[in-house]
Amino acid sequence: MPNYLDEATSMGAAMAGAVGVGVVDNFKEAKKWVKRVGIHHPQPDIQEQYQEFFSVFNETYEQLKPVYQNLKVFN
Repeated sequence: MPNYLDEATSMGAAMAGAVGVGVVDNFKEAKKWVKRVGIHHPQPDIQEQYQEFFSVFNETYEQLKPVYQNLKVFN
């Protein structure tokens, strides 16, 4: 888990941009930007609950496919 988890997405975008414009050579440089402060491990005792949530996620995704298709016109 990175030190500033709330900023992980922004940091990833910044790194992608930095690589894209040549400010840094490659994505291996990201290791210098991020300090790991912990690791999350799955909780086997609630695996069944995870499976139930995953099926709901899949159902939601399938329901949203037509919406995603409609959003393509805005590209």
